[in-house]
Amino acid sequence: MRAQLLKYAFFIITCIASTLEAQTRLPVVIPDLGKEENDNFQRAREEWIRKMHRAEPGLNTQAIDAATREAKAAELQLMMVHRNAIQSIPQDTFAGGRIIGSWSERGSVNVCGRTHTADIDFETDTIFVASSMGDIWKTKVGDSVWTILNDGHRFGDIRMLRVIHTSGGKRIVAACNGPVTVRYSDDGGKTWSDAKGLDGPKSWGGIKRATMSANEDTIYLAGNEWDYSKNWRAVSFLYRSTDQGAHFKKIANWNISTDLIDVWQSRDTTTAAYFIKADSLFVVTGDTTLALAEVFTNDSIAKANALYLDGKVTVGKTIVGVCAVTNGVSEIFLSNDSLKNWTYNGYISASPFSANSFRLSMTEPTQCYLGGVNVNISTPDSLHFATPHQWWEYYGDIHNKLHADIDGIDVFRDLLGNEVTLFSTDGGTFISHDRMQTVKNLTYSGIRTSQYYSTYTSSPPYVINAGAQDQGWQRGSDDHIGELPMNQIISGDYGHLVSSDSGNSVWGDYPGFAIYYFDARNSGSHHDWSFVGSNKLWMPPMCASPSDPATAYIACGDTSSKSSASHLWKLSDDGAKVNTEMLPYDFSLANSGRQLSAISFSPFDTNTIYALSNDGYFYLSSDNGTSWKHSDTTRAPGSHYFYGSSILPSRLVKNKLWVAGSGYSNPAVYLSTDNGQTFMPADSGLPRTLVYGIVSTNDEKFLFAATDVGPYVYSADAMRWYDLAAAFGTTAPDMVYWSLEKVPQSNIVRFGTYGRGMWDFNIDTILYVKNSVRADAASAATLNVSALPSVAEDHTTITLTLPLSGDVTLSIYDIEGRAVKHFRKYLTEGTNNFLWDLTSDAGARIPSGFYTAIISANNAVGFAKIEAVR
Repeated sequence: MRAQLLKYAFFIITCIASTLEAQTRLPVVIPDLGKEENDNFQRAREEWIRKMHRAEPGLNTQAIDAATREAKAAELQLMMVHRNAIQSIPQDTFAGGRIIGSWSERGSVNVCGRTHTADIDFETDTIFVASSMGDIWKTKVGDSVWTILNDGHRFGDIRMLRVIHTSGGKRIVAACNGPVTVRYSDDGGKTWSDAKGLDGPKSWGGIKRATMSANEDTIYLAGNEWDYSKNWRAVSFLYRSTDQGAHFKKIANWNISTDLIDVWQSRDTTTAAYFIKADSLFVVTGDTTLALAEVFTNDSIAKANALYLDGKVTVGKTIVGVCAVTNGVSEIFLSNDSLKNWTYNGYISASPFSANSFRLSMTEPTQCYLGGVNVNISTPDSLHFATPHQWWEYYGDIHNKLHADIDGIDVFRDLLGNEVTLFSTDGGTFISHDRMQTVKNLTYSGIRTSQYYSTYTSSPPYVINAGAQDQGWQRGSDDHIGELPMNQIISGDYGHLVSSDSGNSVWGDYPGFAIYYFDARNSGSHHDWSFVGSNKLWMPPMCASPSDPATAYIACGDTSSKSSASHLWKLSDDGAKVNTEMLPYDFSLANSGRQLSAISFSPFDTNTIYALSNDGYFYLSSDNGTSWKHSDTTRAPGSHYFYGSSILPSRLVKNKLWVAGSGYSNPAVYLSTDNGQTFMPADSGLPRTLVYGIVSTNDEKFLFAATDVGPYVYSADAMRWYDLAAAFGTTAPDMVYWSLEKVPQSNIVRFGTYGRGMWDFNIDTILYVKNSVRADAASAATLNVSALPSVAEDHTTITLTLPLSGDVTLSIYDIEGRAVKHFRKYLTEGTNNFLWDLTSDAGARIPSGFYTAIISANNAVGFAKIEAVR
């Protein structure tokens, strides 16, 4: 009890400190666009990201990136063995021994990104949190020091996180999507193992729900996988493990949407598991039999679009709750006496943000939580819901008000039987001890999960402006070593931060308007301009004018009714407002799907502007944007599916420039030495992936790239790219690297990641190293893979050129990312062949369509496209 009182005392002191701190912070501006409450807003963001990964039809870019990440994680695991054998050193060698440098994490230390689910180990007062992209963090209750457990290998979307007892101590269990697996660690997260028996959903599928029994032996997974027989269809599944997640066995499949199934078992009282399938509720017995318990005749359940299940055990009775969603309206039904009778418990015009967003209170008989944009809680003895915390209140009290978008709700009983609730949101994880009357932000400080689209660091004294996903425009002073706090000055999503006066003023954009901070070092005051026209990207590119920092250029639509037109707009701030001018040239060239995706000025001539489109067109203007010439990057070898993300003009050689973007069906980086008239590939050593941006050192001997699969460096001497993973010191985490910049007057390249905040690569020394062709070939990022015939009726031969002997994995995916066939062999150096008879692992003949053969070997990845014709 004394420990509980001390925790509450700490909570009160923290609240007082938070109030004092809030008085010194800039007020957060909330744009009056209603975007945060609009479901279409998130879908538009996802579509924008999907289109960046441009590739030829039939090629699955997610599978390619996943294979690259897995290969990199395996290589890092081998490096860790050697790293643990010696004392870690702060510096390491990179780029084939040409650079001595080090990594340092910069934060933000106080602005959290999205979290999915959480758990509390009450015995040790430790909280575990799963953040977006699949990282696991832990801290002590009342502490702000968070430790990440899997920085070298993120797990994807974690749907359940539990800490349980084993015969040897404690086990951390994470049920993950992307790919589907259950990972567990018996040594506190130092090493992880994958569960056996989940090959089906791992090949293609997802987990809707994972649930653990009170005795911590049994785990149930409900979700979907692919039926690889002649039916060739998605089916729902129920799997069970009885050895704490080490092995799983399938109970059954059903030809029904995963939206209409769910599973629940009590986490604190030993009881049976309950499984809902459309209008039927079952009890899962010990021999995995599904015993029918109820057939719902109520149309709200029987005809629902989606069903969610939760429950509790109280006073010896099992209470099961069903949330039935139809057309965005959720209706709640509760069994009030162990399934014998059901009562209607109200409705709300909202639906759960995820399967983990519907929960029953452990202590209040009829109370439940439903998380959408806000958390809604049913009021006792009524059919209504209350919303104690509106999402916009968070910005006025970030310590004690919930952030928007409730991805997970976890309800517990502590050691004294009191209810404790954790809420995982787009702004971190919050705790409540009084059923949401009050909440406390657990992840405000110490957890480094910011999701950055862009950063801009001013000249000294350094001030960092950063644009984040759902955590707004942030600002902080880079005035000390270590992780940095950031101050959020406006809510929402911001990117493309640019400046031409060394950061005294900064332009950027939101999916709806451009914004200009005219005193970007000190003030939150700004001017903005709402976008015009429809033919533009979700977050269009911007570029500051090198001759006037109060002027910027942005790609938008047309003022007329021409919905297909794409124009460059000149924005000029006069001190009171942003004035605009639509430049006459139409970049769409009569193609309604063509939009500008990158803009840059020549450092040699302020009247010369470069632009790239989302389908690989390169544009050049020599008169400050009035007229343009265009060339198609398809003149370069095999660049037909290039999405242009970045333009880097040389500052040393006139007419020389690099462009970067999607690199799945073609190189991701090209070089031009004739001002964009022709391009040549510059991607040797770079994996097939998406490059978001590139920068160079001042002498241009090295380029750096932020990519979907990590950071890379290019050596002009070796004419190839190298992974920037460190062998002995601190290394870069496994994450999407969205942005990068060369910090002024320093040897620092600053990366912005989409889930692990900002990371600095510090260049200490540049060395001369004689290039080793053998070593470069052995560590190639891509493998030479081909398939003949590429259009096949009965069989095809997949050929691999292997630099070194070793274990080889070949997986074949269909266009939707389903893994249909697997080969695993030890092969010798040189040319090797796989004969594929166009059947699945189950022996069924595959249907006509496009397939991607992905080979992993020697910590590298290669692929070939195959078309099956029946």
